[in-house]
Amino acid sequence: MSSTAQGSGGAPVVEGASIDFSLIAVTILSLVTGFLFISQGQSQLEQRGYLEPSITPTLSLMLIGSMFVLNGIGGMIGQQRAADGTLLQFLWMYGLVMVSQLPIIIAYAYLRKRSQSRHILLTSVIAFAVFVPLTQAAAGLLHITFVNLGIEQASVVGHSTLSFFSIEPFGLQVVLLILFVTVGTAVIEEVMYRGLLLPIVASVIGGRSMWKASIATSIIFALMHIGPAQPSAIAGLFFLSLGLCYARVKSGSVLSPILIHALFNAMNIAFVYSMDL
Repeated sequence: MSSTAQGSGGAPVVEGASIDFSLIAVTILSLVTGFLFISQGQSQLEQRGYLEPSITPTLSLMLIGSMFVLNGIGGMIGQQRAADGTLLQFLWMYGLVMVSQLPIIIAYAYLRKRSQSRHILLTSVIAFAVFVPLTQAAAGLLHITFVNLGIEQASVVGHSTLSFFSIEPFGLQVVLLILFVTVGTAVIEEVMYRGLLLPIVASVIGGRSMWKASIATSIIFALMHIGPAQPSAIAGLFFLSLGLCYARVKSGSVLSPILIHALFNAMNIAFVYSMDL
C-alpha cells in the first residue's frame, strides 16, 4: 500500500496537491540512500544459489493458481457475511481469504525447509532504507503530477483499504484489520510474488543477474493492485516490489520481504492516524 493518492471509500480528501517539506525530505533521503546503495556495491544481485530445487516452476505455477482459486472462494464467502461496503464485510473477506491460503503457505514452508537463509535482518534494513523512501518519493511526486493533470483525485491515502482507518472508530474490528493488513497481507503476497512467482520469471528470463526478473515481477505485482490504488500509488508499489525482490534474493528467504512489507503497511496505517493529531 502507498499512503499517497486515493480518494474513494470515504477517505479524507484534500483540496489540492503540492510539494511540501516531508516530500522534499523523503525525496532527498531516497537520492542519498540510492547513491550509497549503488556506490557501495550493494546493488549486485546475482542469481547464484537463489532458486530452490525442491520447488520447480511447474509446481510454483500450480501453487500460484491454487492461491488465486482459494482467494476467490474465500472472498466470495466473506462478501456474503455482512452488508456491502462495511468494515465487517471487509474483515470477513480478508479473514476467510487468509484462512483459505494456509494450506499453500504450509506447503511452501515445507517444500523449502532445507533452503538456507542468510543475513535476514541486515538485508531487511538495507532494502527498507533504500526502497521505502524511493517508493514514497515516487508515489508522492507522481501524485502531485497526476492531480495537476486531472488524472487522479487529491487525497491523503493511497490505497482504498487505508480509508477504513480514517473513518472507523478504533476498536476490536480495527485491531483485526491492522493484523490482517500488516502480517496477513505480507505473508500471503510475499509467498506468492517473491516466493513463487519470482523464481518462475527468473527461470524464463535467465541470465546471471536477478534484476530483470525482479523488474518483471514488480510490474506484475504493481498491476495486480489496479482498482484499490490509483496510478501514482501503483507506480510506488513497483519500486517497493523491487526492494522486496532484492531482499528475497539477498537473504535467500521470504522472511526478509515479509518483514519489510509488514512494516511498510504498518507505517502507512500510522501515517493515516497521524493526520488526526
